[in-house]
Amino acid sequence: MKGKEKKRSKLLETFLVIKSFGSFFLRHHPECENFKGHAIKLRKHEFCIGCFIGYPTSFIAIIIMGVFKLNESIPSNYLIIFGILFMSTFFF
Repeated sequence: MKGKEKKRSKLLETFLVIKSFGSFFLRHHPECENFKGHAIKLRKHEFCIGCFIGYPTSFIAIIIMGVFKLNESIPSNYLIIFGILFMSTFFF
């Protein structure tokens, strides 16, 4: 029985961690002129555009890098430089 309870506890813990990330996707910017247009509305929920698109994209990129072993074929220095360049163009 202890094995089942431990497995159930681990599953519940994993579920709670995943559920806690839901608040990142919801709108978290104040309603003012500076952040006008920074949210999309789907039914009754409003989502932050950056978080709603950015987090899943980063998770998919990490999975793709692991599956195709891109982290071994592309030097980490290049990944850092490309990341800085892409993030700097985000603000323009």
